[in-house]
Amino acid sequence: MLSLDFLAGLIVGEGTFNLILVRHHDKRDDRDYVAIKPNFKLKMNDLETMELVAATFEHHGLAYYRLDIPGSGNIKTAVSFEARGLKRVSRVADLILPYLTGAKREAAQLVADYCAKRFSSKWAWEGYDEEDVATIERLREVNGIAGASRLSLDILRDYMPRSGRRPARQEIVRAAR
Repeated sequence: MLSLDFLAGLIVGEGTFNLILVRHHDKRDDRDYVAIKPNFKLKMNDLETMELVAATFEHHGLAYYRLDIPGSGNIKTAVSFEARGLKRVSRVADLILPYLTGAKREAAQLVADYCAKRFSSKWAWEGYDEEDVATIERLREVNGIAGASRLSLDILRDYMPRSGRRPARQEIVRAAR
């Protein structure tokens, strides 16, 4: 098992906290929508260290997905640990945040604040607002540019209520058709 400050050092070097935009299609209502999904990822090719990371996560009761990435040619075999969703990512951030430094600390704090906001909302699904868009914009600045695969934040704005009130489900369905 690793100490939390050592684990934080690994995350500062090899990890990321992010808010990912995901497109969904609801077959029941035949509508499309966009969701914001908190995400934590740590990827390394040092397999022995990643086994110790796994033991540390398990010791602290943190749930994660493990992906073994086979190597080929000059690329070594790697392991990726990922936590997805409000509860899982919030637990990782709350545990490790006091030990993080620099940009990773700011990214983890932004994601933790977003999770806390969603936990405090009245409904399980509540529309997104400009504060959420600003959080993602800031997070993208902190994490740097990671490629052209990112969804534009304009798509998120298309699903935001215009009047500041939460739209009725029927309005969302009609707008998506």
